[in-house]
Amino acid sequence: MVRPGTDGGRSVLLVVAECALALVAVVALVVALDRHAPVNGPASSSATTSDSPDAAVPTPSPRAEPESGSPSASPTSSSGATTSASGSASASASPPAGRAPVAAPSPPLQQPDLARRAEAAATWATVTFRIASFNILGHSHTAKGGGHSRRGYPPGPVRMEGAVDTLLASDVSIAGLQELQGPQMDVLERRLPGWGVYPGRALGQGVMANSIVWDRADWDAVEQHTLDIPYFGGRPLAMPYVLLEHRGTGLRVWVANFHNPADVHGPAQQWRDEAVRRQAALANRLQSRGLPVLMTGDFNDRERFYCSITSMSRLRAANGGTPGRPCRPPGQMKVDWVLGAGNDLRFIAYRELDGGAIDRITDHPVILADVQGTSLATAR
Repeated sequence: MVRPGTDGGRSVLLVVAECALALVAVVALVVALDRHAPVNGPASSSATTSDSPDAAVPTPSPRAEPESGSPSASPTSSSGATTSASGSASASASPPAGRAPVAAPSPPLQQPDLARRAEAAATWATVTFRIASFNILGHSHTAKGGGHSRRGYPPGPVRMEGAVDTLLASDVSIAGLQELQGPQMDVLERRLPGWGVYPGRALGQGVMANSIVWDRADWDAVEQHTLDIPYFGGRPLAMPYVLLEHRGTGLRVWVANFHNPADVHGPAQQWRDEAVRRQAALANRLQSRGLPVLMTGDFNDRERFYCSITSMSRLRAANGGTPGRPCRPPGQMKVDWVLGAGNDLRFIAYRELDGGAIDRITDHPVILADVQGTSLATAR
């Protein structure tokens, strides 16, 4: 290029110099192209050959890793193959004469690929099941000398036959029982051999009274625990809570079952209030582990119980009501309740069985609640 100027001689010299530089650049380009031309001959000395097909793969030469935060160049093997960011290789030279090209190894599975595959394999599973709270009226209450012995109730084992019939006819898969005693436990074990029971006989007669039962065709027990609740006179009595896992969907749910003291042995409101505080604290602790909670029981209180436990926890009653201030309990309340908490659960139906045949079994209604649970089930 000729730059503007007044000196014609200097302009000519500039033109000559620029032409010389252009010629040098052309020669350098030709040399470079000749140096990188494909070679039909033996492989370079950096690649090892052998009769074994595996030996035809070039051995990468050691290279320094780029520093963190600095741009990284594409790593290059000693054979001249350039590796892309995904880990695949494209050879820049032809394979050795008389030897078939070796396919590049599959790229390693990157983290985003793992996440996408996991998301594709995961599906949301929904299950509906029925839970019951059932005070079956302990055997001793209707035996000779018991408080209900003159009311015409059949003996405990006979009544327990009716209780089991009620559970099966109602399609219950989980139940919290209260006042379960030895002769009734005998019937339960004989009639429902495929059901799990906790604590049952494991922790003694007194603790057996408030057992949780579940159909093992639907549920597996994962964890089993007890919580001390102040009973008559404030005496602590261990009561159960279990972690169950649904066999079909993998849904996990905590189930707790309680019986707070009545006033039959003197005023017990202070002990009921303390029991509710402990039960609310348990629900909060279990839910903090990220799993839903169901609670059954004979709490021997109505409005006071509902407003207290819903204000101290996220538990909500299966039969409705509105917690908060003001607290609006359900329109129809018994002392027997089914409650639940957790985003993975919702109550879809509520029913009380009372009168008729139930009156020959117990002096309490049977509380039934239909629960819909949702869990993330992974295909296996």
